[in-house]
Amino acid sequence: MVLGLAGPARVALILALMLVTALTEGVGLLLLVPVLQALDPGAAGAGGLGDQIPEGLRSLGTLLVLFVGLVIARAVAAGWHHYEAARLTARVIDGLRARALAALLHADWGYLAAMRQTQNRALLITSIDRVWQAVSQGLQAVTLSINLAILAGAAIVLSWKVALGMLAVGAAVLLLYGGLRRSARHLGTRLNESYRGIYT
Repeated sequence: MVLGLAGPARVALILALMLVTALTEGVGLLLLVPVLQALDPGAAGAGGLGDQIPEGLRSLGTLLVLFVGLVIARAVAAGWHHYEAARLTARVIDGLRARALAALLHADWGYLAAMRQTQNRALLITSIDRVWQAVSQGLQAVTLSINLAILAGAAIVLSWKVALGMLAVGAAVLLLYGGLRRSARHLGTRLNESYRGIYT
């Protein structure tokens, strides 16, 4: 239902903008190495990374132009992504709220009279707002995952030993935060039960 309200084309556009944003950030990170090498031509190459750039693009001016272009492209893609993500979220939430209101208007009046008004308000306001939070957090999680994957790939290209070490440290931190995640999940369950107690 959510995908139908959002529209497959808009979802595909948002995913493409996420990928473009992450790729430009990763390539920009890799491009810093030949830029620094161009500042000091006598420095030793960093794992042959500078040799992978065509000879005609190794001048400092050309590299800086490419780097600035990547920064501009990333800023445009990121801004467009935020705009489209906000439109998608609003489209989904408004669509759900319109469907819920239409269902209430076409429901049996005897059934509606037996319901508490707080239940109707909870359906139109609280529950749908929680869907909005879930959609927003889902989009942020996908964006963060793509960015981390691209940056991890760039870090491995620069220095795979350091990158693997940092990944091991990150995995250890996630394991240490396992108790905090369980506490947060338990708190969310208790909040759900409290909402049900208030609106039912």
